[in-house]
Amino acid sequence: MRIQDFNKIFFLVSLFGIVACQNSTSSTQEETAAAPSVEQKVFRKEQGADCDKAADDETRTDCARIDLLYPVVTKGEKALQDAVTAWTNNYLFSILEAEQTPKSSTLDGAAKAFFRIHDETKKEGGASVMTGGFEVSTGSEVVFNDGKYLTLAINGNAYMGGAHGSPTEALNTFDAKSGKILTWDELVTDKAAVQALAEKKVRKERADVFKEGFDFDDTFNFVLPANYGLTEEGIFLYYQHYEIMPYALGATEITLTFEELGPLAKIKL
Repeated sequence: MRIQDFNKIFFLVSLFGIVACQNSTSSTQEETAAAPSVEQKVFRKEQGADCDKAADDETRTDCARIDLLYPVVTKGEKALQDAVTAWTNNYLFSILEAEQTPKSSTLDGAAKAFFRIHDETKKEGGASVMTGGFEVSTGSEVVFNDGKYLTLAINGNAYMGGAHGSPTEALNTFDAKSGKILTWDELVTDKAAVQALAEKKVRKERADVFKEGFDFDDTFNFVLPANYGLTEEGIFLYYQHYEIMPYALGATEITLTFEELGPLAKIKL
């Protein structure tokens, strides 16, 4: 081989290496840039003559409060932005409007429905500590966001009369590009096997309640939860009050790690 030919080959190989390196760097930068940005939005409103009184003031008999913190994707694929907005609204509207129909199409509309429920409760039962404590509040958290998947959680509590409030949580993982919510079928290879694994871990984590005599039955049947999502460790499972146990036993949360899931996990981070 002539020296000139060798130099040409060396030049081309070097050039290819530089381009490949640049493409790799560019790809990494693009992946980082593609990670969606999530902001926490606040929505607060109140109505009633006693809202200036403290929440624990027994003389407060006329106040309804809304204090919401919820996620909004401000930078990312439009499909993701729309999916998160729809998912968030569905949760917020459901706790503000209870079982009322038709449902509102805006947060302001849902807030009006909440205040309307408060007014109707006052008319039916008169002024009381109960009507002075009407309240809906939520918190929000970005659980996981690696540019490919986005896991969001909203937790809330609603009190509209009765013996106690209604704590709830919404937890899901979105495909950052399509906005699609990942289902169990897209996360694991065998739901029955994962359910068995989850039950074993719940029994371990909540050993105290089983020692006191609780066990799963036809009323409280063990199932995979409605709320679950990806974390850096694995799949986080959140069981709401009443989902697998009585209200008094509270919510249950566990994480099935990727190590525990092994080949059952379809997604490897």
